[in-house]
This record gives sequence, C-alpha cells and structure tokens, in this order.
Amino acid sequence: MLYNTVPLRSRLMRKSKRKFRDHDFLRTTEGFFFCVVGPFHPPNRVISYVKYVPARRGKWGRGKRRFKRAMQAYTVSNLLETFSSLERDHPHYMFYSPFYNILMTAVPSQYIARHYKPEEKLARIFQISRLDALQKKLKRFVSLLGKKSGVPRKHFGVHRFHPAPHSSTIFRFGRNRLWTKEQLGSKKSPS
Repeated sequence: MLYNTVPLRSRLMRKSKRKFRDHDFLRTTEGFFFCVVGPFHPPNRVISYVKYVPARRGKWGRGKRRFKRAMQAYTVSNLLETFSSLERDHPHYMFYSPFYNILMTAVPSQYIARHYKPEEKLARIFQISRLDALQKKLKRFVSLLGKKSGVPRKHFGVHRFHPAPHSSTIFRFGRNRLWTKEQLGSKKSPS
C-alpha cells in the first residue's frame, strides 16, 4: 500500500524543528518502518535500518495493517539477507556511502511518509488523562528518573509500536546519556 505523502511531507518540513536523530522512526511511503541510526546523514537521505515491513499475517499492527520484523534475529546472515531483499525489491533504500566506504540502508527523503520522534510520543502520554496501566507506570517511572537525575522530561522519549505490554523502550536524549549511580540514588547503574 502506498501512502499519499505530498501534504504530509510539506507539513513535516515546516513542523519539524529538529533533524533526524538516533532511534527516531520513519514510516516510508511503502509502509516500511525504519529506525534511524545516528545524528549525521547524507543529503536527501536518512541512515537507518528496516525494522518492520507490511505482512498480511504480521505479529504487530492495528486492524488490517499488520507488520513483521524485517530481521528475525540481529545476526550478520540476517542482515545480509535483508540487504539482498532490499537490493532486489526496493533498491532505492540502498546507499553506498563514500564517507564510510560501505553499502548501507538510507531512506531517500522523498520516501518518508512520517517521522516519529520518541520525545513527542512521551509528551502525548503525559497529556492523556485516561491512561492504561503501562502508560501510568511509564509516566511515574520517567517522572522518577527525571527527578532523581535532574534531567528535564523533554530529554526523554519512548517507543511503543506494538501492543505487547513489555515492549516499550525509554530513551534519554542529550549530550551525556549516561547517569551516575549518585544521580539515580541507587547502588546499581542503569542498564
């Protein structure tokens, strides 16, 4: 399924105040989800790896829009298989980087239908009045982390692309993304 992206893309360019950053997600016009890698990208492309692809009987999604993981395991053989599939069926996602001297995946700007930012997802959860159990726990946990570490909430983000209750990932953005034991008031360092 292709998505009409012309109006959305122009809204994205106006609305987006920041560039693409590590762990952002992109939905492509073909319905693939790519995870952004790093803060530096070539002109008109975003370095990323394909995470989810449309699949009729996919494990994740809503209603008739179903997705499966592009790589079943994060191994070299699975990565090469994914590259081979993309080169064959969707070569526009493949990019040779002269800077890194390597073939990699990088979504061309014209194929980006939506740019998902973890900090915006978390901000929406903090604005919702009726939260599910996981959202309530997440809100309390991020509030506690912020309080204990002194890091403002705007520097946190969250991903939750499928409904499994154990599947949220929390991120801290900024220059120093590590906390000391003293900042968290714990004898264990966060993992």
